[in-house]
Amino acid sequence: MPPDNKLLDRILRNFIGRKSNQTEDTLFWKWFWHLDARDPAKTTTDHEKQAIAQRVWLNVATEAAAQGRRPQPKTALLQRIAAAAVLCGALLIGLMFFLQRTSQPAPEKWTTIYADGHSLRKFYLPDSTQVTLDANSSLSYSSGYNMANRTVTLTGQARFEVHRDSLRPFIVDAGGVATRALGTVFNVENRPEEGEIRVALTEGKVAVTTAANRNNPDVLLPGQILLYKPATQQTRKADFSNDAYAWINGGLSFYSMPLADVLEKISKKYGLQIKYDKNRLTGKSVTASFDRADWRQMLDNLLYLHDIHYTVKNNVITLRY
Repeated sequence: MPPDNKLLDRILRNFIGRKSNQTEDTLFWKWFWHLDARDPAKTTTDHEKQAIAQRVWLNVATEAAAQGRRPQPKTALLQRIAAAAVLCGALLIGLMFFLQRTSQPAPEKWTTIYADGHSLRKFYLPDSTQVTLDANSSLSYSSGYNMANRTVTLTGQARFEVHRDSLRPFIVDAGGVATRALGTVFNVENRPEEGEIRVALTEGKVAVTTAANRNNPDVLLPGQILLYKPATQQTRKADFSNDAYAWINGGLSFYSMPLADVLEKISKKYGLQIKYDKNRLTGKSVTASFDRADWRQMLDNLLYLHDIHYTVKNNVITLRY
């Protein structure tokens, strides 16, 4: 709604004459920024400029009459106004140039937190969301986090205890899979070399969006896991009963994971060299969790289920079928 002209004239007159009070100062600056010349949608037309000039002259004439003085001839007054306008125009141009330089949005900065191959990292995001970052993982967020959005990017694995905020949903972007939550506890694993992204929920509710379900995200309830293969855009949702957070206590957890991928995870975690024929492992999968298990115990249990044995020679583990 446009401001009342009489009120605006009074505020401008008082401000220029240094007679304005704090309220009028506040109103003046609100009006000034509303007419920010950098916004092309708010440019003043010639007709509006003429109307403003006419109101300025009438205001000066009225003020002079009230003080018992004859108003200056309109020509002389306009000359003074023109001279003042040159000075004010120069000041405004300088001010606007300064504002354009200083008001440009700052380049977006990103913060990335890494966990090396030997330990986990626990930390809080700016909104008090708690994150446990698995080894060989990274998490990034922009300088706009917790302002317009709460979006993070994950490579690897992390557990999130999300601080509740109904106005700004918390979103984890993991290889094109977006998991959206308000306040909940869930696990996301995104390791590109494994070819599968996994989201497991233990508390609350999350909506998971992939390239295959952009218009109809999958909603997970506690005890459910979503598995997504980017290469084929295949999505599968199921219930899980194993410990999705075994890795936090130094163990490993697998849900319907190909045995070859399981062996890769074990070799990375324990620094092992495991030799096997991948073709011989086709169709074999593992659902299990191990809490701080010795690698020998882990391999013994996993391979026994598939009737596979192994030998160790010169620190190289070789599978026997």
